[in-house]
Amino acid sequence: MYKKLLITLSIIISLNSLAGEVDDIRYISRLYGSEEYQLSANEAEKFLYKYPNSKQYNAIRNILGQSFYRIGNFPRAEEIFESLVNKTEFSEDAIFYLAMINIENSNYNKAYKYAKKMKKVLLKEKIIFSIGLGEYSSKNIEKSKNYFSEVRSMRGAYKGLASFYLGIMSFESNDYATTIAYLKEHLETKDNDLDRTSESYYKMAISLERLGYKNEAYNFYLKIEKEFPSSKYYSNSLKSIFYILLLNKNNEGIVEYAEKLRNSEFEELIFVETGKYFYENNIDDIAEKYLKVTVDKYSNLDGIYYLARLYMKSSKYDDSIALLERIKEDENYRDEYYLYTGYIYFEQGKYKEVISLLNGIENKLTVNLQPYYQLISRSAYNIKDYETSTKYYKLIATETNKIVNFYEYFKVASMNSSIEELEKLFLYYKENYKGTKDYAKDMYDIMGTAYANLNKNTEAERVYLDALQITNDPLLVENLSIIQVRLKKFNEAYKNINSLEKTDSRELIRGTILINLKKYSEAETIFKAINKNSKEKDMKEKGYLKLAELYLLQNKYNEIINLNKDYENEKYKSKEMNDYLAVAYLRLGQFEKSREKYNENINLSPDEKGNNLLMIAESYYNEENFAEAKKYYKQVYDTEKNKELKKKAFYSLILVANAMNDSNELVKLSSSFKKEYPNSDYQEELSYMLASNYEINGMSEKALVEYETLYNMTTDKDTKEETAKRIIEMSYNKKDYSNALNWAKKISEDSYKNYWIGQILYNTNKDDSIKYFEKLSSDKEYGELVNYKIGTYYFDKKEFKKSRIYFEKVLLNKNSEDFINAKYNIALTYEEEADYKKAINTYLEIKNTKNSIDDILLLRIAENYEYLKDLNSSFKYLKEYFDKYKNKNDYLYVTEKILVNRINIGNKKEAKIYYDVLFKLDSNLAKNYESYIK
Repeated sequence: MYKKLLITLSIIISLNSLAGEVDDIRYISRLYGSEEYQLSANEAEKFLYKYPNSKQYNAIRNILGQSFYRIGNFPRAEEIFESLVNKTEFSEDAIFYLAMINIENSNYNKAYKYAKKMKKVLLKEKIIFSIGLGEYSSKNIEKSKNYFSEVRSMRGAYKGLASFYLGIMSFESNDYATTIAYLKEHLETKDNDLDRTSESYYKMAISLERLGYKNEAYNFYLKIEKEFPSSKYYSNSLKSIFYILLLNKNNEGIVEYAEKLRNSEFEELIFVETGKYFYENNIDDIAEKYLKVTVDKYSNLDGIYYLARLYMKSSKYDDSIALLERIKEDENYRDEYYLYTGYIYFEQGKYKEVISLLNGIENKLTVNLQPYYQLISRSAYNIKDYETSTKYYKLIATETNKIVNFYEYFKVASMNSSIEELEKLFLYYKENYKGTKDYAKDMYDIMGTAYANLNKNTEAERVYLDALQITNDPLLVENLSIIQVRLKKFNEAYKNINSLEKTDSRELIRGTILINLKKYSEAETIFKAINKNSKEKDMKEKGYLKLAELYLLQNKYNEIINLNKDYENEKYKSKEMNDYLAVAYLRLGQFEKSREKYNENINLSPDEKGNNLLMIAESYYNEENFAEAKKYYKQVYDTEKNKELKKKAFYSLILVANAMNDSNELVKLSSSFKKEYPNSDYQEELSYMLASNYEINGMSEKALVEYETLYNMTTDKDTKEETAKRIIEMSYNKKDYSNALNWAKKISEDSYKNYWIGQILYNTNKDDSIKYFEKLSSDKEYGELVNYKIGTYYFDKKEFKKSRIYFEKVLLNKNSEDFINAKYNIALTYEEEADYKKAINTYLEIKNTKNSIDDILLLRIAENYEYLKDLNSSFKYLKEYFDKYKNKNDYLYVTEKILVNRINIGNKKEAKIYYDVLFKLDSNLAKNYESYIK
């Protein structure tokens, strides 16, 4: 509350007064001016008693009232000022002090009534401001806001202070956007009170941060740091800067501000956060530096915990254990103490200590106990304490119901439990994990082995036979064979063992048959067995080559390369393996290695040089090194006696010319090839190649001739169809609509035919084209291409409802390139029909999606609201256009419309703003509205 009131005492001393009276008045005034209010009150009362007829009687009573007010004797002060209210000379002072007395007594409504009587604006403003402070102190926030808002609207000396308190109240109600607006207004008044100024900056920063504008908040926090080092918000600002830097992972900044907050009230908190951050980002030296302070200086539990984790990570296990001991009694860290202490013991190989620490952990903790159980069970297993291990693996399996955990439990139980207990577990496994192949082999093998060890062979056989229904694992087959030998079931045992052990030659043949049956996995198993087990060098090499052949059929090129390493380690070398390798490298794009193998084959098999040279040429072609490919193809063509190889090389030279886009060479070679091989199978390919090349190089007339040649040459229906389509599209692009139409009629595919006939006619006779397009309106492939055109056609005809039907079909595909345009045109149809609400809603749907016509939409929406006479809504969208699109062609038009809008709404203040903008854009146009804004 403002106690010191800046009221000037005006005492008129008559020159005719007696000297003693004048001296007394001066003395009273001097006492009041020196703030000796009790003495001035005493002397004033004496004066009034002494000079009841004095001309300054009321002036002294005014001083007496103010003195009483100053010393807090409000009843006496109020009594005096009530008697002075009607004294013209003292009326303003009396009303003012009566208002202030009522404020002191929390009679705010009465004080406000006095304020309304005030003529002096400054005093009136002060009273209302003081009422606002009083209501604020009484936590009557809404009333306080109203009074401060009134002061703010008065735009006087207290406006900035009112804005300050309005900002603080907005902040307290979490209205951060409003907080920023009010406090910014307060700061603009340049308040000399550093506490209020720093508080404004601080709470603006917090508001910005909570609104997500962390960078802007950061700048305000920095301002407090630099300009208000004595502010009570200084340390808090440093802390906020620190957390923003932490969020942005600014390592240098984090360290800088952690150091600035050293020895502050936030040191412990900040150092823990710093340590945790650098720990989590694996910058261990910095993490340790700050965590040690929190541990040594504050014994901070978070610091102790993270420092322990840090030491554990760097294998400083003893230091880590010592720290963990310090947090074990705290319930917030009890779980971590047991877990990490147990982990350290386990890593140190102290398995007994793990068990001692964690045994019975299920009765100590209520968290997820799986990690603890794992440590105990694995530790017990390592020291062969199978009873304890079984106990905890059982807990793990029971709680998780995962096959992997049940398998571990079953495995340990087999070392410790009776056969009856194991049988129960195995039965449980079959009932609850039926159809699960994971660990099936091991589960069945453990049970079978347990029976076998007890010589329960019938039970073991049953287990293995059941297992083979799930997995045909060789180990199970082998064990089954052993059990069946025990049971003297030799035929069945032979059948099973025969599937594992065969003679090399028989297996090689069988594998070859399996390749032909495409039973590749079985064949691979056979050939690998030959490679591994055969003692015959020749047979072993055949196994390798068959395996390479198998991999090639399966496109397993890396497997061929890896296989070759074993092949060469066995000192084998052959053309056949080189062939497989060369193809593998070629398919993998390792062209140089492929060529190395083909070159080796030229030496290994000179008779097949032409074929190897051709393959080298192929590798260059695939590598797109057409110059080298051409050289090798030409070498084959020039030297090879094999006619098929020679023809293939010639044709490949044409492919090279095509790939190099050498039209002259392509035409020349194609003509020569046709003469040399008039009946070759390549005739159609050559025509297609020539046509495509002509087309690519812009020789459309020649391309069309070649396509027509291909069309007349081929007997393949698909080729005819595709060639005709090409001719149609090329003719259309040349605007040779007559030729395009003739070829379109040859197409057998109805949808394509209707589309292109419609497309062609669309350029010559739209009325006829629409008939064809409408046939395709619901077509999956062409519907999307025609519906927009149909809609546009009917729109131009002003058949808006019909137009909409087709535009809406376009909207069925949200990815259509015409989606936005179709929706926009739908809106236009509504606009044309004067259904402005639907038009607006449709425009808004477009606006709420990604689009490139936002400026157009804003204008259309605004004008439609204008048609509806909803000027406020129209203004909203005109304003958005005005703010966003200053460089658009319609900006002048929009500026004029928004000016007219504000004039029509009667808002001259805003109209003046837009008038000024319009004047800058077009002064002559603006003058038309000059009279409206005066």
